[in-house]
Amino acid sequence: MNNLGAELGVYAQDKWTLRRLTANLGIRYEYENINFPQQQLGPGVLVPNRNITLPAVDYLSWSDIDPRLGAVYDLFGNGKTALKANLSRYVLAERLTSDYTNLGNPVNALATTVTRSWIDTGTPATNPNYYIPQCDLTNPAANGNCGAMSSSQFGQAIPSTISDPAILHGWDKRPYDWEFEAGVQQQLAQRMSLSVSYFRRWYGNFTVIDNLDTLPSDYTEYSIAAPSSPLLPNGGGDTVSGLYNLNPNKVGQTNNLFTAASNYGNMTESWNGVDIGLNARFGPGVMVQGGLSTGRSSENFCNVRANDPGLTITTLGVGGGGASAFSISPTQPFCDIVGSFTTQVKFFGTYPVPKIGVQIAATYRSLPGANYTASYVASNAVVQPSLGRPLSGGAANATVNLIEPGTLFTPQTNLVDLRFSKLFKFDAKYRVSLNLDVYNVGNSSGITAVSSNYANLLTPTGIHLARFYKFSLNFDF
Repeated sequence: MNNLGAELGVYAQDKWTLRRLTANLGIRYEYENINFPQQQLGPGVLVPNRNITLPAVDYLSWSDIDPRLGAVYDLFGNGKTALKANLSRYVLAERLTSDYTNLGNPVNALATTVTRSWIDTGTPATNPNYYIPQCDLTNPAANGNCGAMSSSQFGQAIPSTISDPAILHGWDKRPYDWEFEAGVQQQLAQRMSLSVSYFRRWYGNFTVIDNLDTLPSDYTEYSIAAPSSPLLPNGGGDTVSGLYNLNPNKVGQTNNLFTAASNYGNMTESWNGVDIGLNARFGPGVMVQGGLSTGRSSENFCNVRANDPGLTITTLGVGGGGASAFSISPTQPFCDIVGSFTTQVKFFGTYPVPKIGVQIAATYRSLPGANYTASYVASNAVVQPSLGRPLSGGAANATVNLIEPGTLFTPQTNLVDLRFSKLFKFDAKYRVSLNLDVYNVGNSSGITAVSSNYANLLTPTGIHLARFYKFSLNFDF
């Protein structure tokens, strides 16, 4: 069921000039409302008696004031050296509010999907029901060869997740980010300039999901020995600690609260980077522009996780090319993450060949490789020496990440694209342009995505498109 509601933005801006200083002062009012109509849930295969009517709900109403402040200062008064700075606040776009939209829907707040384990006996050759659970799947408790459902509230009209009203209504409740930029632009020569800028973004109003039926003391901490592999940092073989497993007597008890992370401690996420740009024109049709961008993201939620290791935390993951969005769970050992610097270099140039009327354009890109982690399936035999018991809920293994997110990348990829254009003019009104584009001239097979499963770690799952050609014809009139 799609949500209903409204979104509104009102913006005002003014420009002020005082001698060599020019200031752009703006402010934006943001409003968003989300609500859901009445809904009906009928019987299902595993819930044959379900008949639930969910009333309409006015779920969310946010208001925010976001400044947009910018200034430029002509340092020497000759128009050749400009100091620039801006400070702006942005709220999370509607399309990114999926946590709020999904959890706000009364249907999604119920336990409509669950997981459970089962353990087969014998082998496929000796047991004709080897691949078939031998239990009553409608019974949420452990029975037969099946473990308990992950939520005992499956199929009932009892919400497994409720949202904290304190984060749903009022001012300054919406997730946001601030962006600060400071830099200098310098004219190097006639029609040539260089700019250098520092960027910082930081984020706020993080959220977590807390199971109120479990306490921090209901989780047992353990560690595992990582396997040895040249693909892992320092060759692997180290001890991975900071892992948690829910105690067996709490399995299936679910009473989740979607609330502010600040209720559990301090959480930070930021991005710091530098951009360098060059713009040069050497004559009619001859130009080069481009530059370099480098930076890294950092996240820290150790304080939150220490206060409750059972929390589910999702980082915003919008840190300008650093660590992508990821969730923190009891088997994710990393909480203070400082990503590696990632760098992009891009240049574009054009040159008209005299006499023959052909223009050549070239694009050069040097792009960072794919970020990867290592999801290792640790069996009970690996876990039990530290945990002191098998994993709860009948689980046969736990999936543990062995590599800190945002720190390891595949090699940088260099790409060159070319365009050749021939222009034919018939008169003042009609022109025809015949174009030949050659993409990935060097036929680079640089990796864009890899598997993060330890069993096939670094196996490419995506590469840049091979060299290809495109012919086009443009007719202007």
